[in-house]
Amino acid sequence: MVKSTYFVKKWGKMLHIYDPIFRRNFWYQKVKDKEESKKIFKKLGIDYEFKDNTSGGFAVYEKFGQEICIMWTGGKSNDIVHECTHATRWVMEMAGIEHTKETDEIYAYHTAFLFRAITQLGR
Repeated sequence: MVKSTYFVKKWGKMLHIYDPIFRRNFWYQKVKDKEESKKIFKKLGIDYEFKDNTSGGFAVYEKFGQEICIMWTGGKSNDIVHECTHATRWVMEMAGIEHTKETDEIYAYHTAFLFRAITQLGR
């Protein structure tokens, strides 16, 4: 049983992660395959172009007047951290924080925040 927290909640097959620092919402889904992911995206009314040789993805969509950030993987740790890295780069770019030696720590902490939410709170 997943414990819901203020930052992480389970909504059916989707995991909702709220980032209180940058005020961003992320949706993560662990899927068996791309076909399962396509069905969930279709229910959300999101047209996502899946690549043939991918084991995960990160995308940002505007829906209901707000940005929806979605990540999906088959659940392997290396794929999760890969998608969390893409999500972190996007968040920092939106906040105007360039990835430099001086800002490297905030990038690392944010990636770890997302990874922990998915792997420890979302399973």
